[in-house]
This record gives sequence, structure tokens and C-alpha cells, in this order.
Amino acid sequence: MIETLRHGKLQPTQEEYKALEAASLKLAKSATNFSEEVQALGKRRTETVYMEGRKLLSTAESTRHGLITSSRLKNRATFIRNIQLLFGGPKESKLDSAAIKARKRLTRERCEQIRSLGTDGMTLWAAAFAPSQWEANLLPKPTFEYVLEFLELQGTQLWPSEIYDILTSLGEEEPLQNSPKFQEYLNAVDTPSNQQGKLAPERKRRRVEGVHPSDDQSRGASRSDLAAEIPKHRHTLKHR
Repeated sequence: MIETLRHGKLQPTQEEYKALEAASLKLAKSATNFSEEVQALGKRRTETVYMEGRKLLSTAESTRHGLITSSRLKNRATFIRNIQLLFGGPKESKLDSAAIKARKRLTRERCEQIRSLGTDGMTLWAAAFAPSQWEANLLPKPTFEYVLEFLELQGTQLWPSEIYDILTSLGEEEPLQNSPKFQEYLNAVDTPSNQQGKLAPERKRRRVEGVHPSDDQSRGASRSDLAAEIPKHRHTLKHR
């Protein structure tokens, strides 16, 4: 195309010339965007970012596996602090310096990014990483974004009853009691029958409790009936 324009004996009309000019501008913009994306990809894939990112992803996977096999949180305090931070943000003070204000602003931005992982992704993040591991002044942005990009869950998750109990308690107390975003998250976590793919784990839970799905007289129960099974599941796990 370029050779044709350079050496060809083209005699475009005024309208054709305008169309070519518009196309060239669009192509130039696309080339610039492509170049920027390639450069951004390179930054995300530097050796240091890759190594540190893989370590954090390995921690997340180990945490997920531990939650499934042991049915308990390894660090309850970390999970609680993370949930409070993710939905409440860092506390502000009139005495904060400009540097501290800037750091807290970046932390709030990261909280929003972590919430964008969705219900299960956010739950796993809160269980896996202490706030000191991911706050803006401690974890470099490229590494943080790498972990966000590659944190994966195979399907939806049915978390240990301890997690449901903690979240329910947090939802009944300040400051999260009046947080619409937290209440939305709580509803999604606490009602597995409302999440796509949760019905199969719901049946698995009944088998754990000694009830086979074929013996369940309420297989056609409404969503609210399915959700009502959760407290019984929690009670069973607590007394194991």
C-alpha cells in the first residue's frame, strides 16, 4: 500500500483523498496504541516482576488449597483486617502529611482493583495476603498488576463456614454495617445457590452432612430454602 502511494500514479478525487487521510490517521493512532500496549506488556513481564508475582500467586494457590482441605482460615486476623480495609479503606486523619495522604489514596485505588476480582477472587485475596504485602508503598505497581491479572480460580468456590461466620459478623458491625458495597459482597458470598455453578457444591455439602441428594425431599426448593442450608453447614463444621 505504501509503495503504491509512493510510486503509483494515483489521481484520487477530493473525497478519495479525504478518505485516505482519515484512514492514515486512524492507522497511525492504532500503531501508537499497539506500541504502548507492547511496552506495558514488557514492563509486566520483567524478570523481577515475574518472579515476585509468581511467589505471590503460589501463596494464593497454597491458601486456596489449605482452605479447601482444612476447612479453616490459617490467619483469621489477616482476613478480617483485609476485608475491613478493602471495603472501608485506610482511615484518614487531619494530621496526615501530604505523603501519607497520597499513599492512602493509592491504597484506596488498590482496594477498588481487588474488589474488581469478584466475590471469590476477593475472598481468596483477603485470606492469602496480609495488608503489608500489597499496600501501595510496599508492593510495586507492576507486580501488583501482575498478580491481579493472573490470579485464577477454577470455577466458583464454596468457602469454609468460618469465612461465612466472620463476614456475617462484620456485616452487623460498624463500619461495614452501612457499606452498600460490602452488603452486596456479603449477599453474594453467603448465598451460594445464587451464584452460577454453586448448585453442585451445594449437593456435595449435603453429602458431607450425611444426606444424599436423592433423599432430599426439597430438591425443588426455592433459593431461600437452599440458602437456609448454610447455617446448618456452619454448625456441623464448628463441632467437628
